[in-house]
Amino acid sequence: MKFWLTILLCLLPVTPLLACEGFEQDMDALERTVGVKNASSGPVTASFGREFASIDELRRWTETSTLGGGRLDEAEFGGRDFAFAYRSYTSGVKSSDAAIYVRDGKGWKLVKAYPVLMGDWIVAEKQQDSYLFHPEAGGKSLMVLSQADLTAF
Repeated sequence: MKFWLTILLCLLPVTPLLACEGFEQDMDALERTVGVKNASSGPVTASFGREFASIDELRRWTETSTLGGGRLDEAEFGGRDFAFAYRSYTSGVKSSDAAIYVRDGKGWKLVKAYPVLMGDWIVAEKQQDSYLFHPEAGGKSLMVLSQADLTAF
């Protein structure tokens, strides 16, 4: 009995450390997968399709490429056709990322993207000369589609 008690007492302090380390590694992997890590280090395109041949293909990808599904909104801005793709990574908990696609002669091309925002939905708000993307609950703009973006296409 003393033997097992000694082993238990020796392993007990180490067990929470191992669990925390594994949890931290799992969270790092999850954050890298959904694009949370290094979100402010530049354009986020790793988890977004860059080009789609048709709006139906873009819609299908938006609705099925993540666990929580997604939706696609179409808009006209500056004489160009745009599609705003919002995808959710969770079921039952608010989460979304957002991507802006523009229609060109070959299909739909990625313009900008914002990584997953946990705990809220990303929504687009039409301004006079831009679209602002921000959390549904309010707060600072996460991404902007402006007239300057139109010159690149």
